[in-house]
Amino acid sequence: MKRFLIIALLVSVCTIARGITIDIQCGVLTNAAGTPMNNGYLIQLLADTGANGFTAPSALSFTGSSDDYIIASYTMNSATEGGQAGADEFVTPSFSLGINGLAAGQSLLLRWWPTIYGTSATAPGAGTSYGQFTTTGTYDGSSSGWTLPAAGTINLNFITASIGGSQPNTTGSAGLTVAGVPEPSTLALAGAGLAALLAARRRRR
Repeated sequence: MKRFLIIALLVSVCTIARGITIDIQCGVLTNAAGTPMNNGYLIQLLADTGANGFTAPSALSFTGSSDDYIIASYTMNSATEGGQAGADEFVTPSFSLGINGLAAGQSLLLRWWPTIYGTSATAPGAGTSYGQFTTTGTYDGSSSGWTLPAAGTINLNFITASIGGSQPNTTGSAGLTVAGVPEPSTLALAGAGLAALLAARRRRR
């Protein structure tokens, strides 16, 4: 019985040791026009589980690729950064490696959506603006570059110049746009063109 209890305790300790928490501090995040992001709008933390670079989101998917995993979704709350409009701090719930392909050393990326309110949306839709940030450098008091640790708590800070950070204010802008879904007629036309090209190649042979 004692032996069983010791093994159970060791398993419990090892499980706790694998827990990871990420404390993120954001500088001023804005929309494409430079207006600070309002409270309640969506921010996401993603991991590149395929180690092949992050894929742009699509109209039908926040990640655009099954290799990009959303670790946490939360909403802007400027009160956590002293009431500075567009600035925020968020601490992820504790999570473990091995879940959904997460592994130490994988790149992390912060992505924000100034026009998507709350965390319930399942896809961004075409034409939606967003911003994103990742770096391999260690800036503004961060514990490391933006990569998953093996365990423990790390601080990742993305602080813009407007509140004393090292990152240009433009880095906090949502200057990217989700591409539209091609119309069926456009897809049909592209398919017809490809078929004609293949037929012409066969004739030349």
